[in-house]
Amino acid sequence: NKFLAELDYTYSIIESKTRLTGDGPGVYKSRYQIAKDTQDPLIYSNNYLLNNISKEKFLSQPDMVYEFRIIDTHHPLQGEYIIPKNLELSKFYYEGLKQIDNQNFTLSQWVEGAPESQMISFINSRF
Repeated sequence: NKFLAELDYTYSIIESKTRLTGDGPGVYKSRYQIAKDTQDPLIYSNNYLLNNISKEKFLSQPDMVYEFRIIDTHHPLQGEYIIPKNLELSKFYYEGLKQIDNQNFTLSQWVEGAPESQMISFINSRF
C-alpha cells in the first residue's frame, strides 16, 4: 500500500502538469483522465486520492507485502506475507523480514494472535 500511495501521489502531480495536444485545435484528454471520468476500477481500486481517503487511513488497512532482496549471505530471498496494517507510517523503506542469523528471519510487523498476520510464501534460495 505504501508503494501504491506514493505511485498514485506522484502520478497525480505529473498528470496535473501534462496536457496533450494534437494537430487539431484544443487539448485532448489522456487515457488516465478518461479512466478517471468513467471511474474505471483499474485506477480507482486502492487509490486513496481518487477515493478521497486519508493517506493514514489507507495505510492503516491490512496490506499484502511482496519482498525480494539479497540477504547477508548473498543469497536471494523472496517473501510474500500479509500484515494487519503498516506500523511505521512515516517511513517508506523499512525492513519487513528481519534477518536474525544466516537461516532465520522474523516479520517486523507480525502481530501475535492476529489472524490477518500470516506468511504466505517464503523462499530462501541457495544457488
